[in-house]
Amino acid sequence: MDTALYKDKKVSRGFTYHYFYHPATLGQPTLLILHGFPSSSYGWHRQVEYFRPKGYGLLIPDLLGAGDTEKPEDPQAFRMALIARDLIDLLDAEGLDKVVGIGHDWGSVVLSRTANLFQDRFHAFIWNVVAYSPPSHQRMDINAAIARLQSLTGNARYGYWKWYNEDDAYEICDKNIDAFVQLAYPESPEIWLEWLTPPGKAKQWTEENRQLGLPSWLTQDEYNKFRDTLAKGGLKSYLNYYKVAVRSLNYEDDQKIAQDAWVIQKPTLFVAAKYDAVATPAMGKANIEKYVPQAKIVELECGHWVQLEQTERLNELLSTGITHCTTGLAMVAMNSALYKDTTVTRGFTYHYYHSPASAGKPTLLFLHGYPSSSYDWHRQVEYFQPQGYGVLVPDCLGSGGTSKPDDPDLFTLVALAQDVADVLDAARVDKAVGIGHDWGSAVLSRLSDLHAERFEGFVWLALAYIPSFATVKGLARLLSPTGDDALGYWRYFADKDAYLECEKNVDSFIQLLYPVTPELWKDWFLPVGKTKEWIEGDRQMGRPHWMTQEEYRTIRDTLARSGLKSPNMYYGTIFSNANAESESKIPRETLAVRRPVLFLAATRDAVCVPAAGKSAMAQYAPHAKVVEIDRGHWLQFEATEQVNKELEAWLGSLGFS
Repeated sequence: MDTALYKDKKVSRGFTYHYFYHPATLGQPTLLILHGFPSSSYGWHRQVEYFRPKGYGLLIPDLLGAGDTEKPEDPQAFRMALIARDLIDLLDAEGLDKVVGIGHDWGSVVLSRTANLFQDRFHAFIWNVVAYSPPSHQRMDINAAIARLQSLTGNARYGYWKWYNEDDAYEICDKNIDAFVQLAYPESPEIWLEWLTPPGKAKQWTEENRQLGLPSWLTQDEYNKFRDTLAKGGLKSYLNYYKVAVRSLNYEDDQKIAQDAWVIQKPTLFVAAKYDAVATPAMGKANIEKYVPQAKIVELECGHWVQLEQTERLNELLSTGITHCTTGLAMVAMNSALYKDTTVTRGFTYHYYHSPASAGKPTLLFLHGYPSSSYDWHRQVEYFQPQGYGVLVPDCLGSGGTSKPDDPDLFTLVALAQDVADVLDAARVDKAVGIGHDWGSAVLSRLSDLHAERFEGFVWLALAYIPSFATVKGLARLLSPTGDDALGYWRYFADKDAYLECEKNVDSFIQLLYPVTPELWKDWFLPVGKTKEWIEGDRQMGRPHWMTQEEYRTIRDTLARSGLKSPNMYYGTIFSNANAESESKIPRETLAVRRPVLFLAATRDAVCVPAAGKSAMAQYAPHAKVVEIDRGHWLQFEATEQVNKELEAWLGSLGFS
């Protein structure tokens, strides 16, 4: 840890914090990393070595009572709500709006309360070993807790807590500092079961100055640093974390925290330690499952000090989790518990994701395109759901977990719009903000024509509002000024046997639909016969840079599982008489969008060209806000942050901020 990067800051309540700070570069986020007991900011030095060269910002304080931060002796100073405020002061001092919070041991507890009180200051959370800890709902009786745990599990767990509350505990620890450190950092996790958790045993170990030497995963230099830091500062102040807990000094503060703030709505990773005798995985998972619906849980085979015992593995987990959340990806992208099924009027089963709105926010209805599923919107769900927006994201007909008929006459836009209206009814959503992309935009157009009363406004991505059309060429001209240029891949996908080749060469299919460069479509998508040539030749160019390997795998697995026969009916219906008939019956007077409109045009989209979209908007929604984005067709992936921000600002203009 480069000493030149340490700073000191007096927080608003007067204490001086010593902290390591390395500003972010290369567009990376800043990590707020909180250590536990009996450690300091140095306890994360292996993670600093890993993340600093990658451009991540790092803010790692010595917590109150530790390292070179101030060491008050009054336990009241260590109330979690107060320390949480201290941390926000540090973020403000460095001009940091949002960070990724990472905690271990008591740092996890501090992070928990900071999350309850200042959740909007975080992109995501990563709890290590000690999981998210909700506010206390009752005062602690240490003797009763020890007796109950001993009876239920055979592990008293809190025996050492009781000793740390004795007035002379710090003197014994300071006097026999090596015994204290070697019990805190044991070679074998089982030592804690015998010498830490039973009442009286930690005191006996330390008073007798028992020593077992260094654990295999700790170097002599690291041991010396831990020991010398503790010897320099002493344990008198540091033990106040245990006094605050045992004496229930957090209780009054915790009662002031609103119940809805107990639930963590941001992406979360919980790394459990299988052999930790104190912070057992079962205890941590129980809290996570109850209060953190978006959490991913990983269990490592090690003891308490994961950042030291499993350094390489933990760094990989942290890196993956951080990457997901900061590219707009939920660690558990779409919580499976929030999926439901409903049968629409036509008898088809629709599978849909629904998180109800809160805090006066509207519900956002996201409609995906071809060849996608509800998963296409997971970066937007991760962004808007934690803000209290309702999100309703169906797998459209033929996709994901929704029914998969293979008759093109069943895929008319008018019928699909009625299906979605039925899904709104099933979710008990009276009005929504409709957001569509690709074929989802086409369905949203019919919802605007025929069900406008169900919407607060409309957002079209890439493909703009499409008025009714009676012929295939009519639709082509709506999409592209050159008309027939749009028909090449349509005719291929509309062929009744095309799905067989697409399924056989699914990677080739996906890599054409999600191209490494938007310009690929001009050569291989639009000209007649070229899409067939690409897929039958099993051409592959790899995944685009804006798509993670996990996203690619999820999209691939979904298509492989669901097949493409039914999704290809969207193109089959273009050439069917049923679609032409239903389109011709749409009243002309409905072909004006009278709700607020946002159109996000993709300037590098070879199919849904902006000129055509802007022309349609000028004619049918002249009040629309139009934003051009210099990306290809898949705006929700290629320009995630800009799409989310534009959508958020537009919603704010409607009074939904």
